[in-house]
Amino acid sequence: MRIVLFLVPLVLGIYCLVDAITSRDDEVRHLQKTWWVLLILFFPFVGSIAWLVAGRPQRGPRHHGPHQQSASAYPEYDRPGRFAAADPAADEEFLRKVRERAESQRRTAKPEPAPAPPEVVIDEGVLDAESEAFLVSSAAPESAVVAAVRRANDRFMLVDELGREHADGAALDAASEAHDGEDLYTPNYAAEPVVTDAGVRGYVDCKGGIDPAMGETMRRILREELRKLGATVHVREHDGT
Repeated sequence: MRIVLFLVPLVLGIYCLVDAITSRDDEVRHLQKTWWVLLILFFPFVGSIAWLVAGRPQRGPRHHGPHQQSASAYPEYDRPGRFAAADPAADEEFLRKVRERAESQRRTAKPEPAPAPPEVVIDEGVLDAESEAFLVSSAAPESAVVAAVRRANDRFMLVDELGREHADGAALDAASEAHDGEDLYTPNYAAEPVVTDAGVRGYVDCKGGIDPAMGETMRRILREELRKLGATVHVREHDGT
């Protein structure tokens, strides 16, 4: 029992002493904080009771969140005019610059458009009427140009007089059998490309004449194959010299 009578004032005094020391000066009531600390030190029991009754700050409900404190813990929040704009014109200018920068970043974030494919120019008259030979000049390697013309030759042989390109020989044969009247006219042969000083020469034998629809399809085929070179290409008529 004596131990209890000794411990209760001791624990109470230690608690109130710590509470007084950690309290803010402007929250302590009636006396200055220093006087309350001295009172609790020299008169532990009486000073502690007096502290709890008359000196301890009156606090509202405590929040247990790690960053939640009352606004009174930050006196700068109570400064008059804290939320008033110091210079409305300057603030408006700042917001304008922020909007302009955000708009600029939004525009620059757009992906760049894909570059236009290299141009393939085919002169008027190529593979038209009686023009069966053509000359291809390009900055691409000659071997690549020759390979492109060979691919075009293979496709030329599957084009009929109506300008239709068939998927393969069997499809061409089937279309020819279904054609009314004579067989569908197709090129006789496509010559092996020849490398010359002026470029790569191509030749399609069509018995001395190319029907308009057939010529249009052949030019399309030639353009498609040459575009795969990834370089600018110029195709012109070849006069045989």
